[in-house]
Amino acid sequence: MTTDVESWFRQLSNDEDTANPAEQQALKDFLARSTSAEIAAQRLTATVAGAESPEEELPRIWSFVTEAAENLPDAHDRLVELLKAIKQLPDLERNGSPVTVYGRYTVWKDLPLLADELRDRWEDSEDGPRTPEKLVRHEEWVNLNAFLARITAGQVVDMKHMAIWTLRSALEDEMWNRQFPAAMSSVGLTHKTTIHILDGLLPGAVQWILLAGRVVHNAEDDYGTIAHGGDLFTGKEGFSRERWDFWMTRFRWVQEQSELDQETRDLASKAVEVMANI
Repeated sequence: MTTDVESWFRQLSNDEDTANPAEQQALKDFLARSTSAEIAAQRLTATVAGAESPEEELPRIWSFVTEAAENLPDAHDRLVELLKAIKQLPDLERNGSPVTVYGRYTVWKDLPLLADELRDRWEDSEDGPRTPEKLVRHEEWVNLNAFLARITAGQVVDMKHMAIWTLRSALEDEMWNRQFPAAMSSVGLTHKTTIHILDGLLPGAVQWILLAGRVVHNAEDDYGTIAHGGDLFTGKEGFSRERWDFWMTRFRWVQEQSELDQETRDLASKAVEVMANI
């Protein structure tokens, strides 16, 4: 169920690790279409821009935006528009020099540390669909991957490597055929789980095909070992036509698994249809 915007803003805390009331209001007004993206970008980033060390304030803002993306899927297009407006803000300077992160990423043009926040949230969210008590569709997981696909397709932030991670989790491993050690108990994988783990993982993977399928299809990035294959895929690391064809074959396989939820099988069918027409 999609979270109501008003309800989501009401439950936000006001601690120092999240957006302050002025920043929350900036986003709320923008989502209500009371302000333009340009004005919202200025208001949302004002505290960061005025801070002595802006780079230390960035994670707080990006966490806020990411949490909105996880909970408000109907607002994704607006959030993408807002990020594009933030990228267009004048780059920050201190003592006549640009403010950078890691010595190379400029605030605001490069949206530094946003990719780090999104990656960390992906790693946290991935556990949800894997745990036995959450074997149905995991909404935050789906929403986050949908948002990652949108900002990649929209050339806001290049997160294509996470398409590989997500599709690998759902299509290249058969985790239900493994016996997990006690060390995996933190994510609930202490026994041989079932194929229904795909009811949690696959909906997130499908978002990459539906929302950024052509980008994924055309990608040639290698990415090295972080883009290695899963148990079932023995091809080269990174993107390739071979891997794309393998994913399509696996989506077709999911279509045929009667034990899975019908929604999961329908999503797999939709992915196959999109892939076949790219």
